[in-house]
Amino acid sequence: GSPSRGGDPLCVNNPTSCGAAPAGSLSSGVVDIFSSYGAYAALKSDGSLVVWGGPSFGGEISCTLGGLTCHPVSQAALSSGVRTVASTYQAFAATRTDGSVVTWGETDSGGDAACTPTITCSPAPTGALASGVAQVRAGYGAFAALKTDGTVVAWGDPQFGGDASVPVGGSLTGVTSITPSGSAFSAIRSGGSVVTWGSATGGGDPACSARGCTPAPAGSLSSGVRSINPTNDAFAALKTEYEKLADESNAAESVKAVANTRAKQLSFVLEAQTATEEMRRTKASHEANKKGIADLILNIQRRADFTAIGILNASCVYDGQQLPELYRICDPMTSATIAYVEPNADIAMAPMIGTLVGVKGGKQFDPALRLTVISPLSIDMLTQRDTPQVTKTESTRPVEDAGKFVPATTAPAAPSPESTLCPEDFVPARGTTP
Repeated sequence: GSPSRGGDPLCVNNPTSCGAAPAGSLSSGVVDIFSSYGAYAALKSDGSLVVWGGPSFGGEISCTLGGLTCHPVSQAALSSGVRTVASTYQAFAATRTDGSVVTWGETDSGGDAACTPTITCSPAPTGALASGVAQVRAGYGAFAALKTDGTVVAWGDPQFGGDASVPVGGSLTGVTSITPSGSAFSAIRSGGSVVTWGSATGGGDPACSARGCTPAPAGSLSSGVRSINPTNDAFAALKTEYEKLADESNAAESVKAVANTRAKQLSFVLEAQTATEEMRRTKASHEANKKGIADLILNIQRRADFTAIGILNASCVYDGQQLPELYRICDPMTSATIAYVEPNADIAMAPMIGTLVGVKGGKQFDPALRLTVISPLSIDMLTQRDTPQVTKTESTRPVEDAGKFVPATTAPAAPSPESTLCPEDFVPARGTTP
């Protein structure tokens, strides 16, 4: 991947814009890896931390390559005793086994817990992170630490919850858990009440009245809250009243049944919200990585002699009985069809739809389709949507059979395939003409 985003731990190819990990430090002993938007921090079994990646994303602890807003941390602070790590968009916070917290990265993203107060940085109280920290949670541009005495310490960009001096719903004492959204935080207190702070439209004010903000019903967060499910810009609190009602011995059976059903419905709603948010993030990540995919294709083309590389999808070429008669290879940047692929009984192509593949085989230009048609001998699945990997499916057909394809006799009525977009979510209905 990109060296300036952590793709090259040793920064061999771009040392001036990349924080490097010490040679050999990642060869063994790594138990967990944490990431900001463009840097990594690897926790090792001996309690040390190895950091690399973009200097403006916390990937260089000395800030030698970073700008004036980069806050450094000493190597000694990360050489032992690190328990876990949290990260915002451009900064990291490491919680140590002695209960202290050390930070580094961009100041206005929480990288400097002792920053000079500005409109983009609110510091933690002096000495508040020196001991007693049980957990650190991170939003987009701020951190919040839960201490063993039930108090909360926040720092970072106030617009993203970095200032908890005036929370909504009560004081930040007796807190049992903290949940971040993209630009706000919520805390559940021991009595089941909820306290929030940060952007109102991000969930920081349950009683908000501003445009783009939906308030919670009055009094609904004053007690009985068991857990909080975050989305990027809002909170959804799962309450325990329905579970309690379903368990009451003196309640009518019909009432218990309704309460139990409602509790399950709420759980499904929360799961759906989580899934929707994950889909949104996946889509955003896909758009952001288009350039990376193009670079990957160029690198693969230099290493392997593929007939075609692109996203595999079903096509609209139809024999009147079933779809697809041909698959299509799409350009990952423009979604235009660049080649067709003939089905092969020995190669399972359907599971590869929507992934980046490299196809090898015989090819023939079809004048009716106005594109090359490939008779595949092998297809390499180069990446999957979330987990990059390389797998391979080989055909058992002899090489001399490659390219034996009967061209279509008439051109399709649709516009030229070269200019036809190939949507990734295209799913043709079986037995129907698209």
